[in-house]
Amino acid sequence: MSNSKLSWNLRRFGLSPQILKERLLLNTPDHGFFITSQPKSGTHLLERVLCLMPGIYRPIMRTVNEHNLGRYGGFENIAESAIHGRLIVSHLHFHPDWAQKLSQKQVRSFAMTRDPRAMVLSYVHYVQKRADHAEHQRLKNLSVEEAINLLINEKPEDNGENFITNMNLFAGWTKQPEIFSVRFEDLVGPNREKTVVDIANHAGIDLKPEQIDIIVENAFSAASPTFRSGRIDEWKNVLNAKQITKIEDATQSAMSHYYST
Repeated sequence: MSNSKLSWNLRRFGLSPQILKERLLLNTPDHGFFITSQPKSGTHLLERVLCLMPGIYRPIMRTVNEHNLGRYGGFENIAESAIHGRLIVSHLHFHPDWAQKLSQKQVRSFAMTRDPRAMVLSYVHYVQKRADHAEHQRLKNLSVEEAINLLINEKPEDNGENFITNMNLFAGWTKQPEIFSVRFEDLVGPNREKTVVDIANHAGIDLKPEQIDIIVENAFSAASPTFRSGRIDEWKNVLNAKQITKIEDATQSAMSHYYST
C-alpha cells in the first residue's frame, strides 16, 4: 500500500478507486462515524485506522472545532451528516447534549486520548516547527523547557485559553458508555492489533485477518499532516519533576480517568 500523501488523501477523502466503487455500489455502512480529541492526542492516527477500514471515508471538510462549528450549521447538522460511512473528525469540547445527539443518530463515536504529559511536549514540538500556527511567534525562540513552563504556568485569562487545563474540557467524552475511548499509547504499542480489532468492533466493521494486518502495518505514517513520532515515553526524559507535577495537578479530571501514573 502506498504511503504517499496524495495516495492517502485520495483514500481518506473517499476518492480512491476502491472507495468510489464502494460508494457508488452503496457498499458503505448505513451509519456514520465521529472522532473527537484534543489536538496532539493522535487524532490523525485514529482517523487513519478508521479510513483504512472498508467503506469509511472522511468528507472534504476541516476538522470541526468550537471556532468553525457554526460554518457547518451547528452540531446537529454535524451529527446528521455522519451517515453512510462518513467520518467526522473534531476537536470539540464535551457537551452532554452533543453526546446524546450522536447516540440518537446511531453514530459510532470515538474519543481519542493521550497522556497529557506527552501531549504538552508534542504540542511544543509541533508549534515551534509550524510557522503558520497561531502560537508559533510566541514559542519559536524559546527552549523546549521554557515553552513548557510558559504553557503550564499561564492562566487561561492570560491567553484566552490554557492548553493544559483545556484537556479537562474533553474528558467528559471518555465517560460516555456509547463512546469508545482509544488510547494513543495502545495504538502505537505492542497491543495495537487488539486495539484495531476493538475499534473495528465498535465501528461495526467485520475485518478479515489480512485486513487487520494491513491496517496495523499502515496505520502509522509520515503522510499524516501532523506526524512527528510515535514515542510514548519521551516526556519522561524531557520534563522535570516540577513540570510533571504541575501538569498532573492541572489535568486531574483528564488524568484520573484513564491513567494511573
